[in-house]
Amino acid sequence: MILLPSLIYLSISGLAIFLSLAISEEIVQVFSRAIAICCFVLGLVSAPWSMLLLLAIPLIGFRVAERWQKTSG
Repeated sequence: MILLPSLIYLSISGLAIFLSLAISEEIVQVFSRAIAICCFVLGLVSAPWSMLLLLAIPLIGFRVAERWQKTSG
C-alpha cells in the first residue's frame, strides 16, 4: 500500500522536471521545480523502503569493494 503513493509522487516529480525543462517561461519553471522538489520529498517520506535503499546501497558497495580489494591484492 505504501508503494503506490510513492510511485505517484515520483511520477509527478518526473513530469514536473520535464515540464520545467520543456517550457521557456521562467515562472512556470520555478513553480514546476518547486512541485518537483515537494513531490520528490513526499515520495521519499511515503516510502521508507526507498530511504533504506538510499542508505544501504552505498554501504553495501563499500563493503563489497573492500572485500574485493582484499582478495585481489
